[in-house]
Parts: sequence; C-alpha cells; structure tokens
Amino acid sequence: MKKLILCFFWLAFVGVALAQDREALAQQATEEQAGLFQLSSQQVEEMYEIQERRFRNLESIEPLRSQDMPLYLQKKNSIREMTQASIQRMLNEQQLLVFRNQTVERRKRESALIQRMKEEGAGREEIQYAIWDME
Repeated sequence: MKKLILCFFWLAFVGVALAQDREALAQQATEEQAGLFQLSSQQVEEMYEIQERRFRNLESIEPLRSQDMPLYLQKKNSIREMTQASIQRMLNEQQLLVFRNQTVERRKRESALIQRMKEEGAGREEIQYAIWDME
C-alpha cells in the first residue's frame, strides 16, 4: 500500500513538473511571437493558448519518437501546420505581411534542403522525413 501511495505521489509530481515545463515553453514561444508580430494584449492571450496547445500536442506524440519515427514526424508536421493556421487566423493585415515573409523563408529553406538531399542521392521518402523534421 505504501508503494502504491508513493507511486501515486511520484506520478503526480512528474505530471505537475511536465505541465509547468510545457507552460514555460508556451510562455517563451508566446513572447517570441509577440515581439515578432507586435501583438496586442488580446492577441498575446490567444497566442499563449495556441502555443500551449502546440506543446501539449507535441508532448502527446513524444512516445512515437522511439516507436515509429515516420509517424512521429508526420504528426509533428501536422501540429506545425495547425499551429501556423491558428496563428494566421488571429493576425491583422500588417502582421500577416510578417507571417507571409516567414512562410516564404521556410519554403526557401525547404527548397534548399530538397536540392541538397537530391544531390546527395536521397530518396523521396527520406527527403519528406527531413522536411517534416525541420523546425
């Protein structure tokens, strides 16, 4: 019985620690985005919710990293795309210009990665995994 209680408290402690870590990561990401896009106070709150959801979703797929890396990368990419769509919906016209410039820069990095990997003789699947792994 003592072991069960000790195990319960340990799991509760670990759960709280992970939640606090996720909240800290979400806060840091929110601050970065707030500076980049010059967000209003309402937008900062929305951005925090988006980032917190992003890190919660990433945490939920973490076991796949060691079990099924292709599936993990696919899900990670889906989370990135959903996060980007949520951010895009909340931005005003001026902020969207910055967002679009970021998107163009990412596409350029993806294109450079594809070109380099093709020159190295990588296959289509390997290239796709590399793109999904980009952050």
